[in-house]
Amino acid sequence: MEKDKNKPGAVVFTPPQNWRMVDPKALPKHVLVMIVGTGQSDFPPNMNLGYEKFDGSVKEFIRKVVKVELDNSRAEWKELGTVQTNAGVAQLIQVDNKTKWGQERQMQAFIKQDDIVYILTASALRSEFPTYYKEF
Repeated sequence: MEKDKNKPGAVVFTPPQNWRMVDPKALPKHVLVMIVGTGQSDFPPNMNLGYEKFDGSVKEFIRKVVKVELDNSRAEWKELGTVQTNAGVAQLIQVDNKTKWGQERQMQAFIKQDDIVYILTASALRSEFPTYYKEF
C-alpha cells in the first residue's frame, strides 16, 4: 500500500508493529485491508478497513445501514461521538456482539470522502479490548 500513497484516492494505513496482514484475496470485496495481532485467546485482535458507496451523510449511513444490520444480529451498539483523524473528523460507534469465542467488542470509525464511506473497525474480545487501546 505504501507504493501507492501519492495516487489520488489512496488510503494510507499504518498497522501496529508485529501485526500481520491478511491475504487480500481472502477478504470480502468491500474490505481493503485487514490486519491481525496476537491475542490472549483464540479470537485475536484485528482491524480492517472497508468501504461502501453512499449518497447521504455519515450519520444517515450509521442510522440506515449499520443499525439495520446490527439490529438484525441482535448486537448492542451506541454512538460515541467524533474523533479527529488524519483523514478528517470520524464518527465513532461501539458494537458488542456474542460470538462463539465470547463477547466481541468493536469500535468503528466512519469517514466520508466524496460518495464513499470508509469504515475502520477495531475488534477484540470485550474482556481483552482495553489491552489493545494503544494499537487501536
